[in-house]
Amino acid sequence: MFLVTNINVYNNKEIPSGVLLPRIKQTVLDSNNKLYWTLVSLIHSDSNVYLANLLLLNNKDITKQIELMFPQINKAEVTKNYYTHTLLVNIEEKHPVLAVKINNVDINNLYIDQNGILFKADTVDKSKLPEIIFFDFVDENLLNKSVVHREIFSKSQMDTILTLLNFQLGINHFEYTFRKPNSLVLQTKFNFMIYLSLRPDIVDALKAAEVYYLKVIKPKNKNIEYIDVRYYPEKLFYK
Repeated sequence: MFLVTNINVYNNKEIPSGVLLPRIKQTVLDSNNKLYWTLVSLIHSDSNVYLANLLLLNNKDITKQIELMFPQINKAEVTKNYYTHTLLVNIEEKHPVLAVKINNVDINNLYIDQNGILFKADTVDKSKLPEIIFFDFVDENLLNKSVVHREIFSKSQMDTILTLLNFQLGINHFEYTFRKPNSLVLQTKFNFMIYLSLRPDIVDALKAAEVYYLKVIKPKNKNIEYIDVRYYPEKLFYK
């Protein structure tokens, strides 16, 4: 009868199998033919059998439901092994690189992945991630439990932002205002801010700010509030 006796999930690193399996199991049962499920449940008492038939399961439907249930999953692939009565679920996860706050408020466990996509996740240790604060960001979906999957930054912009984390200034905090989409604010471990423009020369601009601080300002033991290199290479301001 090809009853499902195993559901194997693999390649998941961030989301525990103990979180995935119960919900995938329920999805499998819900996807099966209701009449068939009822008849089988009356004659089959084995607790290890999921009371679902591999022949009646639609791989695409189950895949879609898994991806909707877990926004942290970038892609799922469902296959069947009729010989072992097993449903195989291959998981490709989004990898969070920035923890998100909205208007300086931490809500709904939001993150940005390496491709600049905003998504929700409940199993990430955000204490290990740099953070980004979005200002003037209005999206009603963030106030409820609906799925968030929205591109905030392009892949090239995201690659650049991640490059900024490697500077000696110790960048671990970003601020981004949607009313000024071409600007980015960074906070350094030396407790001052850097104002940048999201342009192709943003890395060179930050290098200029870093060199100026380390060679000119820091040796004088000056405390500053910010360095502004939005007009690089023509001008550099600090206060």
